[in-house]
Amino acid sequence: MARQPATPWPTTPGSVFFGDVASGATLSRATKDGRIRRLAPGLYSADIHSDPAELIARNRWSVVARFVPDAVIADRSAAEGGMPAGGVLTVVSNERTEDVNLPGLVVSPRPGPGPLDDDNSWPGGLHLTSDARTLVDNLAVSRGRAGRPARTLSLDDLEDWVVRTAQRRPEGWLESLRPRALELCEQLGAPGRRDAVADIIGAVAVSMDNSSPRTR
Repeated sequence: MARQPATPWPTTPGSVFFGDVASGATLSRATKDGRIRRLAPGLYSADIHSDPAELIARNRWSVVARFVPDAVIADRSAAEGGMPAGGVLTVVSNERTEDVNLPGLVVSPRPGPGPLDDDNSWPGGLHLTSDARTLVDNLAVSRGRAGRPARTLSLDDLEDWVVRTAQRRPEGWLESLRPRALELCEQLGAPGRRDAVADIIGAVAVSMDNSSPRTR
């Protein structure tokens, strides 16, 4: 019995691949034959049964790295631990200016500084903004549109984020956050956010102090 010719793309369930693995004609024929399917321009999968949004979620970081290789996960998505919010992943990029529309996911880039020394490494060679940068970035005013959440958190939500993060971080984190965030206001070209940084951290420090058990 003749062996089937090897395919140039992965066939493992849940896998995806990019359009440079074969010629356009080969991909077109395989798509017409039902052997693969096109998920987005330049993105395919031989898994023709799984939900496309699940395929993207499973391969999220390799896909994002392919389409936005310099992405720094920022703003609301950074505050969400690097995850999309309302189906939108907000990133900083100076290579991509337009949204990447994928099944179940929109990657929304904006210009800004690339990864800083204290930003976090992320899968796919990407980066996630540091806690201090996440705080400063989320002080930018933004509005939701077309059913999408605002790019940044509201002031109340941002204060809640600082409280939750302080509860997860080592003791002294809040004290170290303030000087770095104030420094970043200058470094990121947003000196007008310094007062807001001081106000939020001060309010969180007071609230956490008041909620701590007191010894008598």
